[in-house]
Amino acid sequence: MSKLSIYVAAPYARAEDVRRLHEEYRGLGYECTSLWAESAHGPESLTQEIAEEAMAVNDAGVEKADVLVMLVYPVGGAESFCEMTRALFLQKPVLYCPKGPAHERRFMLSSYRSGVVWCLSEDDVREKLSTYAAYKFAKSES
Repeated sequence: MSKLSIYVAAPYARAEDVRRLHEEYRGLGYECTSLWAESAHGPESLTQEIAEEAMAVNDAGVEKADVLVMLVYPVGGAESFCEMTRALFLQKPVLYCPKGPAHERRFMLSSYRSGVVWCLSEDDVREKLSTYAAYKFAKSES
């Protein structure tokens, strides 16, 4: 059986949240391709060389993924929209997950694009991922 592969996009400062999700998703039998979060510690300091390397790693992770989970917080994280745009260009589904209290959740213009599915809870994300995994499995069996 081919594993569902997931890229989790989030602000760099939220890498710990992504690592927690990686642990959960791997426990469910999924592969995580958002390698940036595994090495993200402390404040992000970019040079041109570091940025080019980071973009290449992120692009490769999005390309390898079957689905992108995008964590959107009330503040920060605009760089995550680069990964979302790449996933949509590659015709991969995006699970848009606004965080925080309902009155602080951000629904950006991009969240209304075709291919984007809103997930308003972690249970909603798990349900959608399970559906994608079942579809991938059924497709691989035919």
